[in-house]
Amino acid sequence: MESRDAIYLIAAATLTAVLAYKLRHLYRNRANPKLWAICSLILFGGLEFWFSAPANASRVNEVTGVSNIAMPLIFCSATINAASVVVLALYWRYPPEAAWRRIRWVLALYGLDIAAMVVLFGMSSVPKERMFADFITEYATQPTVGAFLMIRFVTALITAGSIALCCFAWARSPDFDHLPWLRRALRLWAAASSCFAVYGAVSAGIVVATWLRMDALNQVFEAIVPLTALVGASFAGAALVAPLLGARWRALRLWVDQWRVFFLLRPLHRAMSRVAPGQVFVAEGKRLDPHHRTRRMVIEFGDWQLLLAPLLDPAIGAAAERLGQEADLASEDLATTVEAAQLKAALCTWERSGATDRGRTDPPTPRHDDARDGNLDSELLWWVRVARAFGSSPVVAKASAQQAGSPAARPV
Repeated sequence: MESRDAIYLIAAATLTAVLAYKLRHLYRNRANPKLWAICSLILFGGLEFWFSAPANASRVNEVTGVSNIAMPLIFCSATINAASVVVLALYWRYPPEAAWRRIRWVLALYGLDIAAMVVLFGMSSVPKERMFADFITEYATQPTVGAFLMIRFVTALITAGSIALCCFAWARSPDFDHLPWLRRALRLWAAASSCFAVYGAVSAGIVVATWLRMDALNQVFEAIVPLTALVGASFAGAALVAPLLGARWRALRLWVDQWRVFFLLRPLHRAMSRVAPGQVFVAEGKRLDPHHRTRRMVIEFGDWQLLLAPLLDPAIGAAAERLGQEADLASEDLATTVEAAQLKAALCTWERSGATDRGRTDPPTPRHDDARDGNLDSELLWWVRVARAFGSSPVVAKASAQQAGSPAARPV
């Protein structure tokens, strides 16, 4: 496979993936003309790139038995794609009724373009198979082929350039102030259109240079066309999915944050679950729901804390409080650090004594009761701070070491 094949096929695969994503929405909302325009431009854009790959073009020529038939297939697909882009832009900018009045003219003009290209190609003599750039240099001096090529490239330049200017202007319009992700999509689509405008301008320039027998730009053409195709397809794919993903971005960020909290609480949860493993519960079908998992953790923390309450050592709490004050901890951090130190010490006592505490009969009140208001979100925030201190606070480590009589815990 040549590098040009790979570039065109990657661009085609990108648009195919976006099409598969969009078809789900089209199936659910078949009456939406915007979705039809989007799916049309993705479909024919992908076909354009697929036919543009030299290996595929050669195969199509061989199967049909018509030399260079891939060229009008590429150009017709590209023209339908361009028409779909204009239709989509009009639906983005105007109400459906006002947009349709303009769209009828768009369809008529681009239909004439396609008909003209088909007629001109049929009138041309192109017996030798040539790929894209070679086709231009080989046959562009033939009047019908030259006209066939210029219709395509000038149409691409005008369409892409107009869309780029319109999308940049619309993205700055106050009409879209309340739709920030649509504004981003418009900028992305303007960038994609700019790439396709460069493609149209360079291609038209190559045709003119061929008429003038100037071959110096051929290598530039072979390099820039696949590159603009890949970059333009990437921008176009991003523009098409940005509004939908943007609407879900907040939910996605919340989902990611909840999983982050879950994994932050996980070490503390595993340590405390040894007190009563049977209390760990995950509802059916909720294993991948971070909201449910973190809420269950908060409930289980409360249950295990009550079981450990008789083992909470005031001496450990006092040591942790003194060490925290020496470390200039804020009041909230100090409270959670003291709690974490007492829980760690209580867990060690639980494991050593088999869940009995023969030394004390009056359990202390949990130190953080005054810091919470009974709200589940407040509880969650409290336990997040406790989990951080439990896992990484040097104050907790020193206070726990003091429980075991470690020299590291003794005051200096």
